[in-house]
Amino acid sequence: MRWSSALCVFLGACTTQDGPPETNLQSSGQEIINGTPYEAENSGLVMMVSNGSLCSATLLNNEWVLTAKHCNVVVGATAYMGSQSRGVIQVVNHPNLDVTLAHLQSPLSMRNSSNGYFRALRTTPLAVGEAVQCFGYGLDTFNAGAGTLRTAPLSLSSRTENEYNFDRNGSGQVQWKGDSGGPCIDSEGRAVSVTSYCWYGNNEVYSCASVRSDVFASWANDYTNLRTGASYRIQVKADGRFLHEHGWGDKLISTRYQPNDDYTQFILEPNGEGWRIKVKADGLYLHEDGWGDKLISTRYQSNDDYTVFLFTPSGDGSWRISVKADGLYLHEDGWGDKLISTRYQSNDDYARFYLTRVDSPVNFEFGDARRTTSTGDWAAFSWKSECANGEMVAGLSLNPTSRNTRIALCRASGDSRFPHNGCYTRHFSTGDSRGTLATGDWDSGYYKGECGTNEFVAGVAQDTAHGITAMLCCPGAVAHNACVARVFDGQNGGWNPASGDWDPGNWKGECGPGSYAAGLSRSTSTGRPHALLCCGP
Repeated sequence: MRWSSALCVFLGACTTQDGPPETNLQSSGQEIINGTPYEAENSGLVMMVSNGSLCSATLLNNEWVLTAKHCNVVVGATAYMGSQSRGVIQVVNHPNLDVTLAHLQSPLSMRNSSNGYFRALRTTPLAVGEAVQCFGYGLDTFNAGAGTLRTAPLSLSSRTENEYNFDRNGSGQVQWKGDSGGPCIDSEGRAVSVTSYCWYGNNEVYSCASVRSDVFASWANDYTNLRTGASYRIQVKADGRFLHEHGWGDKLISTRYQPNDDYTQFILEPNGEGWRIKVKADGLYLHEDGWGDKLISTRYQSNDDYTVFLFTPSGDGSWRISVKADGLYLHEDGWGDKLISTRYQSNDDYARFYLTRVDSPVNFEFGDARRTTSTGDWAAFSWKSECANGEMVAGLSLNPTSRNTRIALCRASGDSRFPHNGCYTRHFSTGDSRGTLATGDWDSGYYKGECGTNEFVAGVAQDTAHGITAMLCCPGAVAHNACVARVFDGQNGGWNPASGDWDPGNWKGECGPGSYAAGLSRSTSTGRPHALLCCGP
């Protein structure tokens, strides 16, 4: 028999108490069915409670959670991870698959940091027989025991176009009610699936199906890269022009002028299933004049559905943006006045937009934090930070107490200067490794890693003792000009308050606007980072 109405379990079947579920509602036997208990704190594995029912979920980054669509997560649901809980303020359902993304009201903290966490989704299929580790907060017997995080090693039994099937293992362990939405994770720490439904009979569960991550990873990554409070530049796909607000004039949104200032940066704020879009320079919100000229502007500051925008990924990294109130799509009048409006409803590249985040912090203090894995394992046995294609490292932070390297700040330029092609590793844990000596001895007494004159730093690696081991250099449209060392061991070095405090309470080294990291120095004894080499275009 196939049980497919939902894999979520109603809390009333587990406990009669009101409020959040107990940490361990019931234990039994060998203690997913017969699953092994797993510490929930700092696990990145979430229990989702919505309308009295319980599901499992995966924390993809500090503020986005992945679960199953049939769990019926709604705005106002609660996500639990160990001692932490967060409300849900936005829900995005996949149009075809049993997959949902839930946006949290505030970030969940991982290892005492509220930013920089990242769980990669596997983008290649599992092989039949491949082993994974599966997780969930569901029942640990056929009828009872939900609310405790458990795990089981399972192997892929078979696969279809969209799903994996995992049979019960030799220890009788298998997913079950309440494990819906939970992940299986491969040997590289990537989530490979979302648990969906099971087959059972005679009070036994035989096999469960999960949605394959390689089928929905692109869709999920598009949405989870959108961050509350982050600044974005919005670019028309057809002509590459950036949106801006005519802040000192008619308040219209257009591409008539192409400055690179805060009137061309927009902050996203979740609102139900959509977003409000705020101009960074003046804090005014975009709206559609839905009853008038259909122009997008900040002329009026109403708080209604004409100020809420829905984002639909196009599948190529661009978005179609529609007004919630009337469903009309934004476009640029590319051949005319360059205004952004909903006057015409063409379905072409003038109605598709790239969103480029200005800064993205990634936390690799206790594990990999990579915004792309296309470069492979470029520093084996080290924890790696890596920026996405089109981004470069613009900052690093250091814990004042432990001296651990914590966060790499990734920055997008809004152009094509920073591709991730032809990248290679520079190891400098035992001595200098420099692609050029033209910059001189920019941090005397320290080992220096430095990319070549036409290269930039795209990633930094540290070993498990927190010593810097290597960096990833990539060729780009850069020239290694006006280089300066920003010392951040014991102080903030070059940190720009305009970037926001991207790692509160920790020392930050940061390259200024228009510059990028071209090198890094480390202590010859402890391996801790000392200075960031920042260079101009």
